Amino acid sequence: MVHVVLSKEWVRQGIQVDFVLMQAAGELIPQVQADCRIIDFRCKRLRHTLRPLVSYLRRERPAALIAAMWPLTVLAPTAVRIASVSTRVIVSEHTAVSMTRDSLGVGKWRLPGPLSGAFRRLALAVGYRMADACIAVSTGVARDAEANALLPRGAFRVIHNPAPAASPSGEGPIPEALLNLPPVPLILTVGNLKPAKDHQTLIHAFARLSGSNDAMLCIVGEGPLRRELEALSDELGVGLKVLLPGLQDPAPFYKRARVFALSSTREGFGNVLVEAMQHGLPIVSTDCPSGPAEILEGGRYGRLVPVGDSEALAEALVQALNENVDRTKQQRRASDFRPRQISHAYLNAVFPEGQFREPADLQ
Repeated sequence: MVHVVLSKEWVRQGIQVDFVLMQAAGELIPQVQADCRIIDFRCKRLRHTLRPLVSYLRRERPAALIAAMWPLTVLAPTAVRIASVSTRVIVSEHTAVSMTRDSLGVGKWRLPGPLSGAFRRLALAVGYRMADACIAVSTGVARDAEANALLPRGAFRVIHNPAPAASPSGEGPIPEALLNLPPVPLILTVGNLKPAKDHQTLIHAFARLSGSNDAMLCIVGEGPLRRELEALSDELGVGLKVLLPGLQDPAPFYKRARVFALSSTREGFGNVLVEAMQHGLPIVSTDCPSGPAEILEGGRYGRLVPVGDSEALAEALVQALNENVDRTKQQRRASDFRPRQISHAYLNAVFPEGQFREPADLQ
């Protein structure tokens, strides 16, 4: 989604954008195909994309190639070298590479974990050095990538993710999950139902305060842990107070929420925190690697609690529920991540000679 948002800004500035995809599938395709070219490699495996990428580079000779996330951050610089073109290659990491799963191999053969990790670090060290610029979505991700590739501090420039403006109030139908909701405070979180989001700790924290508070908890998202989270809510006696509406447009839920909570064990950035600030919400987040503390500026724009500490999370939620937050202050901070500003930061990395002048409202 990050590159969809950025592409819209670049197209507005008269830049032709191609999306070069292993497979042209997914719900985001319709959002870009009207303004951008879709290059479909029709590959089932990532390792099969090197040859068609080299052919594309030789045929189209783009000014720049932006590749996001390992192992594309190694494959892309390699392809540019093989193609022998003048294309600038920009690599961007969106999560800590040290936390990526080590499972490398061909066919049924897999390298053991330690060897796989060593190979990944070696490949990153080579790939990053072949790139013309290296970008990370947060300082934590940048420092992690530099350490893994034995690069000096500052080798990665930090460019945060863009956050599109919040949709106007009252736009669109009210989701069914909110139609019959009683007029009580709503604690909201948005994210896939997967282990890294640690919704279990959030439910435990909510159960701690539910006896003395009429609030409800809403977890917008879908994933493999749905049944486990439903069972945990029932076990803790809060099943009727925990909503799991599935994959939804989160905008109406932000508008209805009283507090936003993030319980993740790790994040590359944490776009949902910016979205919550756009709606002027008080925020409680775990102080996990790498983005939340940066977005919230160490607690200036929200409360930070230790990872996995349901007691501390519950206390912070109670404080946030009783807080009169400065909505304007939250929204002002969210504006630091507006797409136009972030897109121009990328252009400065892609075209360091400065051929794209900074818009007047960003100077």
